[in-house]
Amino acid sequence: MRLFIANIDYGADEADLRGFLESAGHVPDEVTICRNPETGEPKGFGFVGVDEGLRAIAELNGKKFLTRPLVVREAESKPRSPRAWGAGR
Repeated sequence: MRLFIANIDYGADEADLRGFLESAGHVPDEVTICRNPETGEPKGFGFVGVDEGLRAIAELNGKKFLTRPLVVREAESKPRSPRAWGAGR
């Protein structure tokens, strides 16, 4: 299951988040922290892939990671077309 994780400390990188998840008993197959394409600065949210996503949500949502409590939920699918994003209006 792919999870959306928000409120990630801006000083954290993918290795930090992966280590946190693994120490909590969740081995991710992917960890991505989204970054500003112009500056490379983290945006404070990202995505992870884990096998037991519902358990991970229950255990990690609100849990403190570095300086902030995480917001963890199932990632939503991207809209399939630009029209769904409101383009062309």
